[in-house]
Amino acid sequence: MNGKTLTLFFMLLCCPFFLPAQTRQITGTVKNSGGEPVANATVIQKGTNNTTMAGEDGRFSLTVTGANIILSVSAVNYQDVEVNAGTQTVVDIILPESTTTKMDEVFVVAYGTAKKVVIPGPPRW
Repeated sequence: MNGKTLTLFFMLLCCPFFLPAQTRQITGTVKNSGGEPVANATVIQKGTNNTTMAGEDGRFSLTVTGANIILSVSAVNYQDVEVNAGTQTVVDIILPESTTTKMDEVFVVAYGTAKKVVIPGPPRW
């Protein structure tokens, strides 16, 4: 081989290392063990800040970079789950219910001040 052919051969051999990482879309649904959708579940590409939230119907869509993708999924009242999505583009995730604590009610307490002019009378519940 002459010098030009050898240089071209090494350039082609090293070319895949210089290509930008491939991005793809992963879609899917997050459901509980009963098959019902889990609304507002958080789906994160592990090791990155790449995050999305499932909708009311449990569906999510996340644009990821890389080949072997691991998704970390969490929701209130459910155990956190890690799913190896690999090279899949559609991933259905089942979250088992939490065995520790369930949140039955949420109480919101607000503190603040206001002038009497702003609040002309007692609050109506």
